[in-house]
Amino acid sequence: MDLSSESECESNLVRQLRTLAGAPEGNAKFVVVTNTVKVFVAYSSGSGSHVRFSVAYGQAPQKIVPPSAEGGYRAKPTAASTLRAGRPMNILLRSETPDDVDGKRQGIAVEFQTGDAAFDDEVYINTDTPHEVLNQVLASRALREAVIRLFREGISYVTLDDDGSMISCSLYTFAHRKHDGTRAERILSAMATLALETPPVEESGELAPPPQAPWLDWIAVAGGFILFFGVPIYLALVPGRCWDPSSDGDGSSLVCRPGCCEPMWQGLLLGLLLAIPFATLLSARIRGRSDSHARRSLAGGAIAWFVVTMTMCLYGIVRWRL
Repeated sequence: MDLSSESECESNLVRQLRTLAGAPEGNAKFVVVTNTVKVFVAYSSGSGSHVRFSVAYGQAPQKIVPPSAEGGYRAKPTAASTLRAGRPMNILLRSETPDDVDGKRQGIAVEFQTGDAAFDDEVYINTDTPHEVLNQVLASRALREAVIRLFREGISYVTLDDDGSMISCSLYTFAHRKHDGTRAERILSAMATLALETPPVEESGELAPPPQAPWLDWIAVAGGFILFFGVPIYLALVPGRCWDPSSDGDGSSLVCRPGCCEPMWQGLLLGLLLAIPFATLLSARIRGRSDSHARRSLAGGAIAWFVVTMTMCLYGIVRWRL
């Protein structure tokens, strides 16, 4: 098999999955039963082709607590207390990056650690689920090993208890050094292990905490508005004397006569000088969660863009129109 061919590996893997499911050629969605677990498979072809795998979350058998000695011979075994948490937990497990390591080292990001060094060094846990809950959800060594096995097969992330109460992941890279005739079986086996090793979680009714810096969403909307509408508005501020007919007679071109281009460069410089302290001060408040380092970077860029563009526009109004 030509392991360097993405299309051949893709066709071969999908063929393996259909064979295991007993599904006819052309079926894009089917179910494979592995170790008593139903693994739902959805294949999407085209430019962004991928295979999505999902299993129902929380199929681990409920633990039974043996009777205590004080209870006497009449004492009966009881079920262990059910784990309670806000659902869905949306526990995203992905490969840890140097940015994740830096974020934790700087005290910006706070990530739950399982105590399994091999897992903690390779997998980044991105979720707002409380650590005491994660301690039980990720307690199984077999579960942690199954996640790493999926990463070895080319899968880049796994979500435990997604919005559909499923464990899900997607494969986008088909050409892989470990691709062979049993790759599909290995992926399905790992998915079944995840289902059987995740403990049942009862809905507690707790709401997920709101995202950090909710104002960031408004800045992003404002930044998009400026991007699409701000440029023509800004150019409309430029005085007519700064425009000459273009050489091809189609439209006009900006000419840097005295007083025409200077406000642009001066406004840009002033905007940058203002953006740096604004972005630094506001983004510094984002810390303490597993995604704080990524959200802080996004916030810094969004704030800088907003401040620079608004400063240029206001400065242009002052210099050109007042």
